[in-house]
Amino acid sequence: GAFTNSGVFNNNNQMTNAASGTMVSAVGNADNFINAGIFTNSGLLDNDGIFTNNNQMTNTVNGSILAAIGNSDKFVNNSSFTNHGVFTNEGITTNSTTFINEGIVSTGNGLADDFFNNGNLENNGTLTWITGDFFTGINSTLSGDGLINTAGKILVANGSVGPGSSPGALTIAGNLTIAGSLDIELGGFTPGTQHDQ
Repeated sequence: GAFTNSGVFNNNNQMTNAASGTMVSAVGNADNFINAGIFTNSGLLDNDGIFTNNNQMTNTVNGSILAAIGNSDKFVNNSSFTNHGVFTNEGITTNSTTFINEGIVSTGNGLADDFFNNGNLENNGTLTWITGDFFTGINSTLSGDGLINTAGKILVANGSVGPGSSPGALTIAGNLTIAGSLDIELGGFTPGTQHDQ
């Protein structure tokens, strides 16, 4: 079925949006979706305001999450977020704990399309930023076997980049600057299986 919200929506328990489900938070700068429980999305979740995850959130392989155009549109992950489907944010994305991507994460044509990683980001899918930059901050990690693609810059400041998943290859298409550490595992001559790339 369909659910439309025109204000603040709080999930404090366990909630599932089924594959046939549609959840919409209507247009407005104050519209918020706040997850403090366990939320699983297998349908369409369309939020036109600030989207905050404070506990456990999973977007399944059939799920689609859209943070649509607006001045305050952003996704804030303060706990555990796993994406297996499609996640599109047309604003700022901030990760302070654990963000795992096994699907597609992208930004649209918003004016402030930046990704700030201040936690652990494991990318085994595709991360694409059309207009913004990718920053990873102090004590943060960037790892995985996926693709990071940005027209902007990728800055690792005091964090670490660890390609692969012991070992593996992380592909970066963009301008990469590492002011932190690059952690490479060596164990043989074959890239991606015996050493990181």
